[in-house]
Amino acid sequence: MTDISAAESAALADLDAIEANADSLADDDEDGPQDETIRAKWTIDGAATLAEAAVKAREFADHLQALHDGGYVLRQPVEDDYAFYFKPERVS
Repeated sequence: MTDISAAESAALADLDAIEANADSLADDDEDGPQDETIRAKWTIDGAATLAEAAVKAREFADHLQALHDGGYVLRQPVEDDYAFYFKPERVS
């Protein structure tokens, strides 16, 4: 296993905060599904090497996969770097 740099560690902490915020926002919705916004524009900002950029890009991809696995869907195709997503209500 390889050691991660301070920048990579900070990126992981930022990603954890984003995921926690997304979870809390989803839990607060009582009036039905509400859109959240996600952008990729700053995904690799701060990377000093291609390896760091690759790590940051993979972390963002993992975050998107976690949203998908958690039942979130896009409202419409991504346009101009803006993605609107929500968690549909379950029908019993």
